[in-house]
Amino acid sequence: MRDFEYKKHIQFLRGLSVIFVFLYHTNITIFNKGYLGVDIFFVISGFVITQKIFQNYFLEKKINLIGFYSKRFKRIIPNLFFIIGVTYLTYLIFGPPDLSLFSETLSALFGVSNLYYIVHDAGYFDNIFDDPLAHTWSLGVEEQFYLIYPLLIFIIYLFKNNKQFKLQTVLFITFFLSLFFFRKELETDPIIAFFLSPLRFWEFIFGGILFLNYHKIKKNNYISFASLSLLIFLILNKNDYDYFYLNLIIVLLSGIFIVFFVKSNLLVNKSSVYFGDISYSFYLWHLPVLFFLNLYVSNKYFLDVTLSFFVTILLSIITYHLIEQKFRYLEFKKLRNYFYFILPIFLIIFAFLIYAKYFNDNLRKDLRSFVSNSNYLNKKHNWDNRIPFNDLIVLSGKKVYEHCTENSTNFTTNSNNLKTECLRQENYKTLFFIEGNSYIAQFLPIFDKSESIDNIYYKHNRGHKVSVKEANEINKKFNEVIYITNVGDLKKLNIVISSHLKFDSDIKFILFNSTPWLIDKHQSAKCLIQQIDCNIDKIFDIKKRSLKKLFQEMENFRLKHKNVYIFDSYEALCPNRKCVVYDKDKDLLFYRDFSHLAVEGSKTLIPKFDQFIGKLKDDNSIFNY
Repeated sequence: MRDFEYKKHIQFLRGLSVIFVFLYHTNITIFNKGYLGVDIFFVISGFVITQKIFQNYFLEKKINLIGFYSKRFKRIIPNLFFIIGVTYLTYLIFGPPDLSLFSETLSALFGVSNLYYIVHDAGYFDNIFDDPLAHTWSLGVEEQFYLIYPLLIFIIYLFKNNKQFKLQTVLFITFFLSLFFFRKELETDPIIAFFLSPLRFWEFIFGGILFLNYHKIKKNNYISFASLSLLIFLILNKNDYDYFYLNLIIVLLSGIFIVFFVKSNLLVNKSSVYFGDISYSFYLWHLPVLFFLNLYVSNKYFLDVTLSFFVTILLSIITYHLIEQKFRYLEFKKLRNYFYFILPIFLIIFAFLIYAKYFNDNLRKDLRSFVSNSNYLNKKHNWDNRIPFNDLIVLSGKKVYEHCTENSTNFTTNSNNLKTECLRQENYKTLFFIEGNSYIAQFLPIFDKSESIDNIYYKHNRGHKVSVKEANEINKKFNEVIYITNVGDLKKLNIVISSHLKFDSDIKFILFNSTPWLIDKHQSAKCLIQQIDCNIDKIFDIKKRSLKKLFQEMENFRLKHKNVYIFDSYEALCPNRKCVVYDKDKDLLFYRDFSHLAVEGSKTLIPKFDQFIGKLKDDNSIFNY
C-alpha cells in the first residue's frame, strides 16, 4: 500500500526552495545559484501531484481528470490572478512609465510566460531583475505540465493489465527523452532549454517516479541529511559548475532527501511547515516586492533584503488565508458563482484593452496619456522627459531611433543618398559623420545643441561596424568629413584601426572613449526616486573594465596618425575619483541606466566638447579647407 500521508518534510523543502529563489533575486553574489530552487520545486510538484492523483484513484477507483483539474484551478488561479493584477496596477502607478508590463501580465495570467520569454528571446538571467513578473515563467511550465501529465496517466490506466509497469515504463522513457533534449538544447539555444516546458518535464517526472517507488525505499535519515547538506553546499558554493550537471545533481539530491527522510524536529516543525504552506503566495509576491522596494525604499542590501523578506511574508500570510485557502476548499458550485461574476468583467476589460492596443490608435493614445498622467514618477520626477532613450535622442527634433536604425523604413533620402531625418545640414563645408550603436547615440545631444557645428549625419549600427565606403562617398560631397564613433573596448578599437587606412586620407577621426559605468543597473533610477546623491568609483570601474589598456592603445593610435583625435569623454564626465550619477541639489541626472547617459547628463559635456573643437579649429586641425 502506498503512503498517502501528508509529508511535512516536503513542506520544509518547499519553503527552502522559495527562500533560495528569493535570495537569488536579491542579486547578492553569494546566492547566484539560488535559481536552482525552482528545480527543487519542480521535483516536489511532480511528487505531490502524483501522490494526489493516486490518492484519489484508490478512493474512487478511477483517474478523475475533472476532479484533478478543478482542484488545481482552485489552488492556482484565484491567487495568481489577484497577485498579478495587484502587481500590474501597482506598476502602472509606481513603475517606470516608459516601460509596459501589459504583455508580461497577459502571459502570466494565461500561464504562458515561459513561451512569451522564448518568443521575445529574453534570457532569464538577463531579464529577471528588470521585470517584476519574470518569475512567472516557472508557473507557466508547471501549469503546462499539469495539463498533460494527468491525461497521460488517464490514458495508460484505460488498459486493463500491468498498469503500473506501463506507467513507469512510459515515465522513464519520457524522463530520459526530456533530459536528453534539455541537454542538447542547452548547447544550441539555452533560452529554449530553460523555458520550453517539455524540456523541463524530466524534473517533474523524476518526482513522480519517486512517489511511485516511495513505499519500496528503506528510510534513512543519514542519507537524507547528507543529501540536504550537499544540496545547500552546492547552491551556496561560489565555484562555477557546469549548469547542466549542477542542475541534474540538485534534482537528484532533492529526490534523495524526500524519499529517505524519516523524522527531524529540527527541520519539521510548525514554523517550517507553515512557511511551506504559504510558499506559493510567497513565490508570487517576492519578486514584485523586491522590485518596488528596491526602487523606492533603500540602496542598502541588508535593509533592502530584510524589509523585502518580511513584507513578502506579511502579504503571503494575507493572501494565503483570504484567497488561497478560501478558494481551495470552496465547493465548485460556489466557486462557479464567483466565476460567473468575475469572468464577464475580466473579458470586457480584456477585450477593451486589446481593442485599444491594436485597433484604435486614438483610444490607445488617450489611455497611455491617462496612465502617464496618473503615474507617480511622471508627476514627481518628470520621468518621460528624462529617462526614455529612444524617444529623447533626437537630431533637429526627429527621433533617430525611429528613422535611423538598420531596420527602419520610416525615412526619406536626399540627392546625396543620405537619410534626411538623420541629417542636419546647413552647407557643404564640414560634416560630422557619427556612426555606431547606443554608446555613440548617447552623445548626440552634444552635437545637436552645439553652436560650433553646422552639419551632422548619424548612422546607427548595432555591432562594431565601420562604414568606410559610405564615408568615402560622403567625402566627395563635402569639403571636409570628420568620422566620429565611440570606442568602449579593444575589439571596437581594433576594428577602427584596421579600417583606418581604407578611408580617404583627408577624412579625420574623433574618437569618444566611453563613459564610467555604474555597478547597479537601476542605480540612477533609484537615486532619482529616493532623492539621494549618488556616485561611482572611477578607479574601480577602470580596473573592472580593463580601461587602462584601452586608453593607452587609443593614445598610441592617435600618436601614429595626424588625422586622429580623442575627445576624453570619460575624464570630462569624471575629472575626480568619484563620478556623479545623480546630483540631488541640482536635480541633475547623469545616467539613464548603468552604461548610458541621460540626455541631461550628455548635455553637461557641451562646454567641454566646444572647447575641444575650438582648440582643433585654432590649431588648424579641422575646419581647414
